[in-house]
Amino acid sequence: MISICMATYNGNSYIKEQLESILPQMEETDELIICDDQSSDNTLDIINSISDNRIKVKINNNRLGHVRNFEKAISLAKNEIIVLTDQDDIWSANKLNVVRKLFESNRKLTLYHHGITTIDSGGKILDKHFNDINLTYNNKNVVTKIVRSLVKHHYFGCCMCFRKSLIPKLLPFPKASYAHDHWITATALVNGDVFCDNTSLISYRQHDMNVSPKNGLSLISAIKVRFLLIQMYIVAYFRKYNV
Repeated sequence: MISICMATYNGNSYIKEQLESILPQMEETDELIICDDQSSDNTLDIINSISDNRIKVKINNNRLGHVRNFEKAISLAKNEIIVLTDQDDIWSANKLNVVRKLFESNRKLTLYHHGITTIDSGGKILDKHFNDINLTYNNKNVVTKIVRSLVKHHYFGCCMCFRKSLIPKLLPFPKASYAHDHWITATALVNGDVFCDNTSLISYRQHDMNVSPKNGLSLISAIKVRFLLIQMYIVAYFRKYNV
């Protein structure tokens, strides 16, 4: 059984197309948890226009921001496998089928990260191999993977699927969490078995309202982010050993 966690905020431009790509591949026991961060457009109207009891909508009493909104959605997940999703992408029709088979075949797997095809605001393909990695990465030891993440972080939340067993180590997010996917990466690498491949299972939409920066960070910002990421790894190790 799968819990899909989506954080929404003013996503009326693309959310209908995203929901239409997700719902047909869900099973009856799956759930789609949508935490809305007080959208001021008609995002909620679009969601509520779809009659499907697998959709569970929670509206935040106060604005939480992108990171804490995902934290809330994850905290509400009930099923064994958790799949994160953005509000503006498009899923491949076989995404959940691939995820189910992979976790069923590898009971030790903690987190799976798949590949990405980027598209523009109109759905035109920009790059079919965006963020591809050398698959020998999976054979590296934990220390090497951590060092690599500090040099070049290749994990995207919209490509993450992980077991519910990781949640006790994830929640609550530490204060250093500037990005939900970086914290999840740190926790998964420290605590479990992570597998990455280049199988593209989503079309990642790039547009003016993306939360993730498209043009990279300034040197000062990059140094600050690396410092915070190191803090997250330290917190993850402390939690692993209940320090």
